[in-house]
Amino acid sequence: MNVNLSERIRICSYLLVSFLFLFKVNAYGQPVHFDENSDLESHLTVSKNSGKLIFIDMYTDWCGPCKRMDAEVFSQEKLGKRMNAEFINVKINAEKGAGISIAKKYYVTSYPTYLFLDHEGTLIHKATGFMEQDKLGKHLTRAQESLTSKDNLKNLTQKFESNRKNSTLFYQYLKKRTLLGLDNADLMDEYVSLIGTQEAAKLPNLQLIADNASFNARSLKLGKALDVLISHSFAYDSLEKSEDLETYVQMAQLNSLNRAIENRDEALLEKVISYNKYLDLTVFDEEQDDAIRLRYFYATKNPEQYKKIARIFLEDKLLKLSQDSLLKLDGLIYESVKKRMEGRSKEPLNPEQKKHLLTYRHTQTIAVNRGILSVCQRWMELNPRSNEMSQLINWMEHSMKLMELDQDYYHNIIPKSLSLLAKIQYLKGDRQLAILTKKRAIEALKARDFEADQELIHDWEQELLAM
Repeated sequence: MNVNLSERIRICSYLLVSFLFLFKVNAYGQPVHFDENSDLESHLTVSKNSGKLIFIDMYTDWCGPCKRMDAEVFSQEKLGKRMNAEFINVKINAEKGAGISIAKKYYVTSYPTYLFLDHEGTLIHKATGFMEQDKLGKHLTRAQESLTSKDNLKNLTQKFESNRKNSTLFYQYLKKRTLLGLDNADLMDEYVSLIGTQEAAKLPNLQLIADNASFNARSLKLGKALDVLISHSFAYDSLEKSEDLETYVQMAQLNSLNRAIENRDEALLEKVISYNKYLDLTVFDEEQDDAIRLRYFYATKNPEQYKKIARIFLEDKLLKLSQDSLLKLDGLIYESVKKRMEGRSKEPLNPEQKKHLLTYRHTQTIAVNRGILSVCQRWMELNPRSNEMSQLINWMEHSMKLMELDQDYYHNIIPKSLSLLAKIQYLKGDRQLAILTKKRAIEALKARDFEADQELIHDWEQELLAM
């Protein structure tokens, strides 16, 4: 009898503890639970069966705001209680596996990006960037409301596809796609062709074009819509959140350059370069004519054309800029930034502002050096020949001299530059010199004292042993 009573007491105690634990979980909730399976089809099936929207957090490994969202927002129990109950929560790396195609499909251009999809994979709502719990909650509500709205993307798409010549409907459809941050580059040109350039220049349409051409949207290519925007730059002050003409042109150039690379279209490449007439460029800008050609021929894996243009770009342009002339340009930029910073502040610059100002000491020299290093790095990826090593060494030594001008800035760049130089020296046959340079690279890497460098230090030490 006493044994049974003791057993009952033990069981009752266990049940009471279990109840209190469950009560605590239900009372306080849990953080947002994410499924990290990037197989979108499986989530669509769950969405269809449950009736819930899919919430996708598109992130990258290097994204700081993404990490903040995990640590500060998705960890909140109140938010977790709602999202775990009302959404299918998925976390997908935009730069790995299926995440690459998903990011491309929904035109994800910044991180973090939050996608809200229905069971057919139609985009219902989209938001970007770090945001506090309350703001994210508003997006959750907006997405749920949009699901049953008459003007959601699914309904507008059906109407648009059955009546593509209706300019009013076309405008509404583009407005919705623009709000969702989708790629409208081809549609914008089609719309301008439909309504004509005179109608396209009216403020609502000009605003629509500008919204797609902005830095955040990057959804315009070289064509009729961009040309309307260029020819009406005088109206930018009347637009909301307008940007400068150079930003609009550069975003469209980038889109068209990517298409040229994808289709190996050299005619489109030259069209991209022709729009440089609208930009204020220096000889060493990354958007300069030859710099764009270098990006194209590197991406299309055409080593002979890449090397031909690279020699011209470096020997006839970058390396002909004297150190004195670069330092004068550096000084002009530095003084300009300093004057602007001092003009904004009613008081003397504080230590943090002065530290920020110092990053502008050698902007033009850094731009030139970036061009030299980029050519050398990419050249080594494009089947380099042994008779090309001497030339590459000369370029790298020129680069290393420029780095001496700003040790603080190049603190993180010097190790990999030395490692690259060691590789070139070794391929040229200067084994002892390559060993010495590699040792300098390892010492410079260790001097950074970054925990993340330990694996790279080990790899370089193995490379050194193999020399």
